[in-house]
Amino acid sequence: MKPQIACVLIFLSVGIALGECDELMKELGRSKTSLGGLANELVELRQIQRRVGRRIRSWEDKARQNEVYLGRLIEQRSISEGWLARFEEINRKLLAGEISSDDKEERIARNIVRIAEFQAKIDRRQATIDFRIGKIEKAQAQADLYRSRFEARESVVADIEEQRDAKKLLVLTLEADLEACKAGMA
Repeated sequence: MKPQIACVLIFLSVGIALGECDELMKELGRSKTSLGGLANELVELRQIQRRVGRRIRSWEDKARQNEVYLGRLIEQRSISEGWLARFEEINRKLLAGEISSDDKEERIARNIVRIAEFQAKIDRRQATIDFRIGKIEKAQAQADLYRSRFEARESVVADIEEQRDAKKLLVLTLEADLEACKAGMA
């Protein structure tokens, strides 16, 4: 009976050990998965860091591009406003009888549709212009921040250079005094 109890105890201890090994293997698998996830996250963060770096380096270019595009939009808006004014003038003349036309009402209706289309274009362009102006102002604020940091660094460098020059002058003065003392002793 004792050997049977010993066998049962051995089987139980082996079973417990196998269970613990299984748990450890599962924990190892979770850890590897977690580590893989962290590695992927690190790669993503490095990619984001590179993208942010590129964005920071190109803010001046974007500001210039926005200003050029803004100029084009303003020009297009003024062209649209010109067409809008033209169609409004034609409608005014048609209604006043200054222009005679057989299809007066149809022409007025077409012009009203055109006026609405050009007004919509003008509104869209104005919204885009406002958006671009916001982007330019943001880029300008960023530029001003970088300029102020640069100027602060320049002033620190200038202060350090002044201190260096003052110390050089002091060294030259002390060397001259030393030479004078040596000459006085001789």
